[in-house]
Amino acid sequence: MTDEAKPTILVVDDTPANIDVLNGVLAEDYRVKVALGGKRALSLAYADVPPDLILLDIMMPDINGYEVCERLKEDERFRDIPVIFVTAKGEVEDETKGLSLGAVDYIVKPVSPPIVKARVATHLTIYRQRREVKEALDKLRKLEELRDNLVHMIVHDLRSVLSGVSGYLQLLERRVAARLEPKEQEYLKRSRSSADTLNEMISDLLDVNRLEAGEMKVKKKRCDLSDVAREAISLAGTTGRAAVVIEAGPEGLFTRCDPDLMCRVVVNMISNALKYAPDGSEVRVRLQATEGGPKISVSDTGPGIPREFHERIFLKFGQVEMRQQGRKYSSGLGLAFCKLVVEA
Repeated sequence: MTDEAKPTILVVDDTPANIDVLNGVLAEDYRVKVALGGKRALSLAYADVPPDLILLDIMMPDINGYEVCERLKEDERFRDIPVIFVTAKGEVEDETKGLSLGAVDYIVKPVSPPIVKARVATHLTIYRQRREVKEALDKLRKLEELRDNLVHMIVHDLRSVLSGVSGYLQLLERRVAARLEPKEQEYLKRSRSSADTLNEMISDLLDVNRLEAGEMKVKKKRCDLSDVAREAISLAGTTGRAAVVIEAGPEGLFTRCDPDLMCRVVVNMISNALKYAPDGSEVRVRLQATEGGPKISVSDTGPGIPREFHERIFLKFGQVEMRQQGRKYSSGLGLAFCKLVVEA
């Protein structure tokens, strides 16, 4: 390995003999830089490319090792660089203080060369692995941002096209539906319904992206959740198979929230319940005052969602299906939208 490819170790001590010992232990495998005292260490660290690891004495006359470590950790460039204290101070309190300031390890003088080599190698490996993980995460975030921007652009374009489709279907319903056969009228009605459903999905996707980016404004005000629930029930409609029942006290249930967004959450929950409620059953919307605050719950007597899927269904595009039934429980957007709204 060339000298340029070797990791750089900064050795800080106010005693030349101690520096010579550590330099002798490490020089074969690493590029070693030395600093006689705390002031020199700070000056050297700030003036050059940050080292890969720092071996730092504590008891120094100008600036002690604790202060050197604290100052370095305040700088973002040195925040993740491993610092190992090398000192004659071996009390538990000394070690605890050093670790609390950001050090990763502690070597007591007189040093043992095998221990120094092992500790340095271990923490350099951990540092390298963390740096690789961070770089991979940064690349992943950039790719996700690129993907989201592309999806956002495509969805906007789709919405424009879909608006044209919906508009022409409306014109057909007004102008020619009366002259069509009953079956043809049903085809037209279903086409219009499918276009409306797709438009709702596009709106959900745009709203989820806005919520994730913190760009959707939450307009909180004092409101009665009973009114929110009743409005949601009227907007959700019914399937004809199940009835929607509200359970709320006569005095109302007041809180501060965005009533429009909260209504959309409850509509989504009721619509999901109605999809899977058995014929002749009830979907219950219950409002309760609890110690933790107002609570809205929507329940049905459908097949339910297996517990192992409870986390996944709230992820964007997090569809799940039962292998036995081949039945999907979510479009993959509605519940993600609900979760983000509640968190917001």
